[in-house]
Amino acid sequence: MKSTNTSPELRLQEALILRGEQFETHIKSLIGTPDLFIRSSNLAIFVHGCYWHSHKNCKANSKHSNSNPLLNLVRNAAVSRDVMIVRELRAKGIRVFVAWECHINQGVGKVVDKILRMKIK
Repeated sequence: MKSTNTSPELRLQEALILRGEQFETHIKSLIGTPDLFIRSSNLAIFVHGCYWHSHKNCKANSKHSNSNPLLNLVRNAAVSRDVMIVRELRAKGIRVFVAWECHINQGVGKVVDKILRMKIK
């Protein structure tokens, strides 16, 4: 499974660049290695695949509901890890935004709008 520079991640990066946003990618010094980090706003952005991160009420997540038990364990572990990472980053004063694959596919501009609104807060 590819974890960096996925198609949704690259689409989001391109859309942010078109809006003039500056960001860093794959910051290893932060827990969870956020896919994007906007330092000026202290905002970590994770681009999550709907299936592997078990996006609730998402068709991409539910279409594989009969996966083998081992894959379900891997997915459950990813969700638990995601929760822990978000808690730790927020405890350090870092804001977190999760960009879901399906939302990027439905309209990357809307995702960028949400990021920019969060950046202002």
